[in-house]
Amino acid sequence: MRDELNLMELVDRYLGGELNASEQAAFEERLRTNAELRELVEDQRALHGGMKRLALRPAVNKAYRRYKWGKWAPGIGGAAVIAILAVGGWMQAKEGGRSMEAVSDDSEQVEQLLTLSDTAGTGLPALVMMINPKADTTLITPNGLVVDIPKGAFVDEAGRAITKPVRVTLLEAIDGVDIMKAGLSTTACDTLLETGGMFYLDAQMDGKRVGIDPAKPLTVMVPSDNADPRMMLYEGGMTAEGIVDWRNPKPLAHTLVPVDMSTLDFYPPGYLAKVAELGKDATDKAYTDSLYYSFNGTTERQVMWGADTMGLLEDSAAWGYIPPGETGIEPARIKAIWNTRFNGTNLATREFEERMREIHRLCETKVLDHYVNNLDKNLSELDAQVKHPAFARLAKRNDGRVQLPEHAAHRLRKVYTEWSQRYAETARKTQEEFYRKEAEADQEAHKRQMARQIKDLQQDSERFRQEFTASLRSVYDQLGYPWTPAPPPRAAFVVPVRNPGWWNVDKAVLAATTSRTSMSYTDKKSGKTATLTYTPITVEVASKESFSELRVYLIPKELNSYQRVMEKDGTFTENLNSLFEYDVICMGRKDGQQYAASQWNVGGERTIALTMEPTEDEALKRMIRVSTSVVSGDLLEQARHLEWLEREAKRQQAKQAHYALRNALMAVVFPCWGEGWPVEE
Repeated sequence: MRDELNLMELVDRYLGGELNASEQAAFEERLRTNAELRELVEDQRALHGGMKRLALRPAVNKAYRRYKWGKWAPGIGGAAVIAILAVGGWMQAKEGGRSMEAVSDDSEQVEQLLTLSDTAGTGLPALVMMINPKADTTLITPNGLVVDIPKGAFVDEAGRAITKPVRVTLLEAIDGVDIMKAGLSTTACDTLLETGGMFYLDAQMDGKRVGIDPAKPLTVMVPSDNADPRMMLYEGGMTAEGIVDWRNPKPLAHTLVPVDMSTLDFYPPGYLAKVAELGKDATDKAYTDSLYYSFNGTTERQVMWGADTMGLLEDSAAWGYIPPGETGIEPARIKAIWNTRFNGTNLATREFEERMREIHRLCETKVLDHYVNNLDKNLSELDAQVKHPAFARLAKRNDGRVQLPEHAAHRLRKVYTEWSQRYAETARKTQEEFYRKEAEADQEAHKRQMARQIKDLQQDSERFRQEFTASLRSVYDQLGYPWTPAPPPRAAFVVPVRNPGWWNVDKAVLAATTSRTSMSYTDKKSGKTATLTYTPITVEVASKESFSELRVYLIPKELNSYQRVMEKDGTFTENLNSLFEYDVICMGRKDGQQYAASQWNVGGERTIALTMEPTEDEALKRMIRVSTSVVSGDLLEQARHLEWLEREAKRQQAKQAHYALRNALMAVVFPCWGEGWPVEE
């Protein structure tokens, strides 16, 4: 299957002139020896030609881009035709100029004649053109009437295809002025008709009227602002009084006019509005497509791939209304059809765009498959087989289909199935890879945070030990007790203490150092008093809210350590031990840049104001005025940690924004995510 798809893509590139010289030579050599490949090329060429002939030629677009197309007349079976599109009543269309354009699939120049035909007595200017019957030709009139003439359509009396130039004459009476000028009536017997336009067509070779091959009828497209499903085709017949009377009304199938797939909206209803509401650029189709397709694989329910979807059809007695269950249409299926590959099919039409909205609301993949798997059938026929009120209303419009070359519908059905699976699998792997990477990043971030916390705890314990030792020695000196640091014991004895003594001094110093509060201790034996003094300091950082990460550290000059000042109630406040002199250093991050500020020799009972400036590592080292490289290196390591924290915060924000966006869109992309879409009564 994949090889066939790749071959079809290669054929498309060949027909589109996208192969380089060596690729084209190799392909054409293969074409000469492979009959099946030649058949595929011819099918694709016919499909491309049909798309061009219908609506995609630049000249045709130029001629009728102002019009909204309503009804098409069916194939014309005679060489001279007078017809009216009518329902009973009166309507007018737009006025145009008096020239006619032609688009031919043959490079031969199409000659436009300025002579009048034998219908000059109508009072309407005749549009006359000589065409090459060996080429497909599309004629466009001033009022937007489009006549498509396939090659080989004209035949002689023996039924042989005519190869000589054929003179085609057109008269059109689209608006009321022209109808009255020509003396045409809008009645069928005694019934007043509402006209959608009248036209006369004549084809001659060497002055003789030619026939039309029944297998290759001409197709006429009449512009209309009103796609009235009651509109019928009437043939014009002359009465004895020389008045045109309209007879033999025939129902009209609304033949579909394909447009470029890129101009259609196959998103779920409300999707673009919700994207805009969430502050995203809903006008960027590349973004909205990528976001929508990222929901592939979100639903847990497994979908059935392929053409076995007829459980929804009318002949299924057990089906009834569409049951709840699916949460919505998988975006992979939409991506598979929202592709230029399906240009020129029923899917590339405004009519199917309407149905796509209802399919999304229905949340049933089977319904989408039903239309994709039957591209060779009229939309109204498919509508009637979906037993749901919304589609029953659509069926009444009698919408037809886009004509496809033989085998095209079958090939496109296989393309849809294969591409749906391929896109779904790719999206599933992409989502799994995203979540895997995020999980690994979360795990790595947790390990890094834990390692930093352990190291900070060790450093803070060492700083506390040094400060406690210094404070205890000071108190011992003040009390007149000898003090020497005890070596680590080899063993320990348990000694009961029944009388107060020196151990209370240690306890008091420990409590003061832990709480960082001043203390006064009087020894009962000697009567001496020892004090420890802690005084408060506040550090204010200008514009601190603008920094994504901010840290304040105290560096006691007498100790080989540093202390982080924690933020409390929006301020950085700490108590300083009067035994030491301190430097203050502040480090921060903003918009990927390192900032720092410092102040040396600070004392307590004061407020310090710091203004952060962009700072490189060398300048930061000079701010850290310490005698040992251990403290300097560790503070620089803290700076690197702040840098990582800034990146990690952005990753977490992006992840949370990703989840929030998807959660906000979930009910739009999958309308039946919750209780399901209510079925119409």
